[in-house]
Amino acid sequence: MDGSHFVSLISRTSSLLRQEHGNTQFLQQATLQQFYKILGTSANISIIINNAIWHNHLTEETKPPKRAWNKQTIMDWLDSHHLDYSTRDTKAELLDIAFQNAPDKKYVVDEAARIYGVQILR
Repeated sequence: MDGSHFVSLISRTSSLLRQEHGNTQFLQQATLQQFYKILGTSANISIIINNAIWHNHLTEETKPPKRAWNKQTIMDWLDSHHLDYSTRDTKAELLDIAFQNAPDKKYVVDEAARIYGVQILR
């Protein structure tokens, strides 16, 4: 089992559960109001998973910087997240800025299940 295989499995499972137990409208393209209206007429579905490594892959936009990265890579990460810094800052100072402003974690598995209105519990 690896991360991509597990995400595919969760996506297929979520789709089948939603078809069997609730509204089959495709939630991915729904507006926020439509999303809640669709879910309001459907059963609540949750999948419980453990903390295996492949269950916890972060989405690209929420991956924090790594301490092993060089200074330029950290500055690129800060630029991509629209964070201010000085080019004279040390690597440690840049990492502090990055960690203080790191986005909340979002997991690939959670996002794949959310499309179908399925909640992942850890």
